Amino acid sequence: MKLRVLITLTAVMVLLLCGGCSQEELTPTTPRSDADGISTIVRAPEVNLAEMGKAADEAVAGRYIIQFTGDVADVRDRARALADKYGFETGYVYEHAIKGLPARIPDTVADRIRQEAGVLRVTQDRRARVLAQSLPTGIDRIETDLNPIANIDGNPDNVDVDIAVIDTGIDYNHPDLNVVGGIRILGGISHPDFMDDYGHGTHVAGTAAAIDNDLGVVGVAPGARLWGVKVLDSSGSGSYSDIIAGLDWVTARAAEIEIVNMSLGGLGWDPAFHDAVAACVNAGVVVVVAAGNSGMDVYGFDRTIGNWDDTVPAAFPEAAAISALADSDGMPGGSGPATSSGPDDSFATFSNSSRAVYAGNPVTSPGLAIDLILPGVDIVSTIPGGGYYPASGTSMASPHAAGLAALFIAEHGRAGDGAGVYAIRQALIDAGMPQGGPGGLATLNDPDGNREPLGWAAPAGGAADVAFTNFTGETEVMGGDILHLDVTIANLGDLDATGPFDAWIGVQGSSFELARKTLPLLPSGVSRSVTINFIVPAADLAAAVPPGTYTLFVTHDFSDANPGNDLMTHDVTLLGGVDTGTIVINPDPDALNAPWTLTGPGGSPTAGTGDATLTDMAVGDYSIEWGAVAGYVAPANAALTLTGGATITFAGTYTLIPTTGTVVINPDPDAINAPWSVIGPDKIEYTGNGDDTLADVPAGDYTVAWGAVAGYLAPAGETLTLAADATITFNGVYTEVSMTGTVAVDAEPNALNAPWTITGPVGTVNGTGDASQSGLPIGDYTIAWGEVAGWIAPAGETLTLVADATITFQGVYTQIPT
Repeated sequence: MKLRVLITLTAVMVLLLCGGCSQEELTPTTPRSDADGISTIVRAPEVNLAEMGKAADEAVAGRYIIQFTGDVADVRDRARALADKYGFETGYVYEHAIKGLPARIPDTVADRIRQEAGVLRVTQDRRARVLAQSLPTGIDRIETDLNPIANIDGNPDNVDVDIAVIDTGIDYNHPDLNVVGGIRILGGISHPDFMDDYGHGTHVAGTAAAIDNDLGVVGVAPGARLWGVKVLDSSGSGSYSDIIAGLDWVTARAAEIEIVNMSLGGLGWDPAFHDAVAACVNAGVVVVVAAGNSGMDVYGFDRTIGNWDDTVPAAFPEAAAISALADSDGMPGGSGPATSSGPDDSFATFSNSSRAVYAGNPVTSPGLAIDLILPGVDIVSTIPGGGYYPASGTSMASPHAAGLAALFIAEHGRAGDGAGVYAIRQALIDAGMPQGGPGGLATLNDPDGNREPLGWAAPAGGAADVAFTNFTGETEVMGGDILHLDVTIANLGDLDATGPFDAWIGVQGSSFELARKTLPLLPSGVSRSVTINFIVPAADLAAAVPPGTYTLFVTHDFSDANPGNDLMTHDVTLLGGVDTGTIVINPDPDALNAPWTLTGPGGSPTAGTGDATLTDMAVGDYSIEWGAVAGYVAPANAALTLTGGATITFAGTYTLIPTTGTVVINPDPDAINAPWSVIGPDKIEYTGNGDDTLADVPAGDYTVAWGAVAGYLAPAGETLTLAADATITFNGVYTEVSMTGTVAVDAEPNALNAPWTITGPVGTVNGTGDASQSGLPIGDYTIAWGEVAGWIAPAGETLTLVADATITFQGVYTQIPT
């Protein structure tokens, strides 16, 4: 699908005059326009999500966030006074989450404003982006259908909670969404039209709260009221300053909005952004955020909060950070097909995690700085234009948690302050399913080993568990007999299993069904189990399969969290006539289609190839001779006796004459998933990442080359010789190297205490006199020496800092002769 809708607006002057004048929400009636008032292109998510390679950690040149101290009372007057004094225009003014405003100003003006009374800090604005990848299972995986508050039954009983989605906007005309208002804030300018022109925000909104109306999809908190806060543009990117404005707008409406979801992120701690999130939480709003899609720690490489490498807002302790799991079938157990982000029911390969936690973290989670893990791969949800589409990322996991918070609030009431918010977060963590629990992950591959629980919608302490406790019947039948099968099905859980749901008996290896029964309800408790008797003529079984021994199974289609007891088996032998029987011939491997010759009582041989079933064979002695297959050793010949109504099986396994072996690649540490290439005989090249095993590869010489990993020293390559039917192992240990160093300043003469400005990878730092700072990231640094009355300043210079090194800027001031 490549949907492009071009909307042209004519009221250009009205839009230009109103832009930035209003901060009121819109009751949705019209599509949105771009800030220039001309037109917008609404694109399908597969177009937008393909552009996610752009960086989200870059500073925005010429844009700053000015934050006032908390005692500034006349925020708007103070903002206008600064704008008039320094010659810049005001847009959105922060009054609720923090006090201050965004501004487009030169660096020199920013330095001067930092010295103004009532200014707490001036920080450079940074970019943020949506946290989706490309390409959902959903609600069933976390048992939302078992939650009485969600009450998913195809009839809209909207959850009485308000959720704000700070994102790319929401398609407020979508029939599956209950959108009640919102705002657009881009470039510091606010406008009441928040239509989604990217697709991400609409997708997030549907996962959290799509209506239970038999259309498309249903959300975790069906029909909850949605507020669209558009702070990201039509490319899915935006700035910290606009996100802060969105938080400010939500905080002003904290009496009405209970939850805010932010499926977005950037790199680099920002105190104003953090203060805005904290203020919103202290106003009683639960803030739920995506953990990030970089496969790294939310606290960055140094695993320490408050630095340039933090993923924000996920690193903010006041927000509930959510990681993503890969699930392909909406069921626990890991039996679904693998996804592009890992096997069914596993930690998604792209998801951020947490190896450390802030000492003052307000909640306690097994995942440390991560509250919960929720489905985030191939999640189908709403998109602009009234449609639906799958997408993946922690962006998709986060609104599942926002929906869980809404269900909790609908049942228990909202938070009134920060303590109330943290109580809700802790309750959701405590009610979660452990990753190693019956409804948790089948593959326990959480990269940090700190396993945040799976968010769980089933009522706390309760779930239905439909199980089979008995499956018995005759073990031998003749054609025309009656086959009696007794099946006991029980609900071992502590909630009723509401139906209807089906239980049925089939034959393994066949699509044939012997019987099926529909149960309208199965109450909880073993003592309330029911017994179902299936009476099936053996002739029906004979119609499905020839005489022989077969495995019957009984199963059901009720969705519960314990699939291990959903199936039982029973073997039954279908007998043939008294003077004949059945012979099964089964050479392995099947692909060989191996030849054979069978000789029976009459002495006449029967030749064939591959698997075969011979029915109505005369009773007596039979022998088989296995034919030759190139490259394989044939099994030994065998002899068996066939009796009336019985089945005998000639099974012969061909053994491969070994010409191959196994190559094991084992780079350490596992967490860096190091790249490698292996070249073998005939210059065949194998490439991959992390631990791997190359099976059935030709014998000969193999050479490994270990790829580069940022922050690590790669091991040396080596060559090993693989013998037939043997195994060789390449072990490569990467050595972690430092990525920081020290920058020193030596200004002479010392008595001048000369001013200077240094610009480097983390921004601009001002100072005076001699100074030294360690732990700075490697890269280029440039110094500019400030003026000192009566002295000639030295020329600026640029130096390159390498790991574990020190660079020194030496500047000698020359006195002007008098």
